[in-house]
Amino acid sequence: HLRIGGLYKTLQSKNEELTRLQLITQNEHRIVENIFNNQIQQHISDMDNLRYYLSPMSVFNGDVLLTAKGPTDNIYIVIGDVTGHGLPAAVGAMPVYSTFRTMAEKGLTVGVIAAEMNRALRTLLPDNMMLAAVIIEYSPSVSTLTVWSGGMPPMPIDDGEGNIKNYIRPQHSPLAMLEDYEFKQDIDIYNVDSVSYTHLRAHETVLDL
Repeated sequence: HLRIGGLYKTLQSKNEELTRLQLITQNEHRIVENIFNNQIQQHISDMDNLRYYLSPMSVFNGDVLLTAKGPTDNIYIVIGDVTGHGLPAAVGAMPVYSTFRTMAEKGLTVGVIAAEMNRALRTLLPDNMMLAAVIIEYSPSVSTLTVWSGGMPPMPIDDGEGNIKNYIRPQHSPLAMLEDYEFKQDIDIYNVDSVSYTHLRAHETVLDL
């Protein structure tokens, strides 16, 4: 009976310790979740012609959606996915959120934005992490999409009625894979009205912001 009583007290003490650690972990998750959600909301601009739906598998995930308005009523969008799962994937791309927004607000090209994001991620992420992303600039005055796409699956362009007109196809490796001298800023231009497509080789420029 003494031995059983001792084991019960030990088990009770372990359970109390586990409960305490669980409460600490839950509190830490709530804090990180709040920071994560605030970061996402701060970097999705409020636009009448933008609709989006996010449905991640878990609260902490590598899904990336960023939007910003340019100086000439143009709209910049980043859609991406960081390799991995959970908290590491969630925080993987957060350091470049403000970089993207600052460069978009200056009206820089998507190729230059991609190059700067690539350089920033190369200095931050471990070798086994990368960001598959498509960076889009929509110019409503000429109805064109200027695109840099790396590592993402083809993305459909429809006519507003569910009919697919074209696909945005990846032309590059994901961000954080290549060194500056290997990185390509080539862009694709899609005319939304006529469904035409042009591939442009861009001058290699990486900004030092």
